Amino acid sequence: MKVFATVPLLATLLATATAADSVRGVRQLATAAPVKKVTTFSKIKLTGQNEISPFEGADYAGGTATVKLDYDSSRSSKWKVCIDTWIHGFVPGLLHIHKAKITGNGNVRVDFSSMLPDDDSDFSGCKAVAEDLFNDMKNNPEFFYVNAHVAAKPVALFNTGIRGQFKQSFTTPLVPSEAVSPLKGKSGASGTAKISFESAGSVMCIDATIKGFDPLLAYLYSGAAGTNGNVVVNFSSKKVSAGRFFGCGTLKELGVTDTDLAAKILDIAKNFYFNFHQDKKGSGVYNTSLRGQLE
Repeated sequence: MKVFATVPLLATLLATATAADSVRGVRQLATAAPVKKVTTFSKIKLTGQNEISPFEGADYAGGTATVKLDYDSSRSSKWKVCIDTWIHGFVPGLLHIHKAKITGNGNVRVDFSSMLPDDDSDFSGCKAVAEDLFNDMKNNPEFFYVNAHVAAKPVALFNTGIRGQFKQSFTTPLVPSEAVSPLKGKSGASGTAKISFESAGSVMCIDATIKGFDPLLAYLYSGAAGTNGNVVVNFSSKKVSAGRFFGCGTLKELGVTDTDLAAKILDIAKNFYFNFHQDKKGSGVYNTSLRGQLE
């Protein structure tokens, strides 16, 4: 009887041990599972007009670049920067990622030049980078740009190229609820507004579509959410039809006096907002507006 009495006990012990091993195995698998994350900056516009002296823009050329920040914990090189470029006008001799704001030149941080083909203007490739540089590009894309140079030598050709900042634009929803007294949000109206930057920040563009409201004035203000600020860009001249603003202008044409404004917007976008007014200041309906904070 004692022998048979131990059989259920033994079975229970074996089942418990098997269950424990299974749980331990699941935990080990969960711990060992690789972590993979990709941050993508798509279709970065590369133009010669974005170059800053002493570099000269290749006005006959252009292109796009997509940069991917690829993290994989299972690799020996966990942090990689990958780039995919499409360039027309020349076959690049050098391809770099630099660090600097849109209105300045900076040092090379990632160099893809040794990987470039000799007879093809398009390129795809990856390079391992240090963790701190990887995180810097991920968290501060407004301070990094792609630069493709015509050639390594002579200097006259090296200084000729096309360039594009990782972050070049912001799109924000427009809602009446964000209007701050004494301004009144236009009930039932909605829309979106996009601001983008060209020619090293010396040209600004707007692309706005508004429904349920036909404003006369389009401004970009400096000011945090919940406050009223000062006008920094006047896009009113870019109205093309009812509820539609579209086009670009130089800083002077748009009434901008701060030549570093583009860099400031890219750096702390949340401190700026769009506001569309129904009529001129002083009129009875000027205070009727539609607003959207940049994000």
